[in-house]
Amino acid sequence: MHCGRSLLTAVITSVVGTWVVLRGLAFLGDALAHGVLPGIAIAFILGINTSIGRSLLLW
Repeated sequence: MHCGRSLLTAVITSVVGTWVVLRGLAFLGDALAHGVLPGIAIAFILGINTSIGRSLLLW
């Protein structure tokens, strides 16, 4: 009986932990994309390479 509870706890926390990590990485990707978007837009408007505009805002 005690072993069954331990196994159930391990499975539930593994699934929840994986879900939290994956969601956190998704939020990080969204933040990064929204952070570089203004640099790309400004570089496009100024007619320079968009990679330069993206890189400047990452610093």
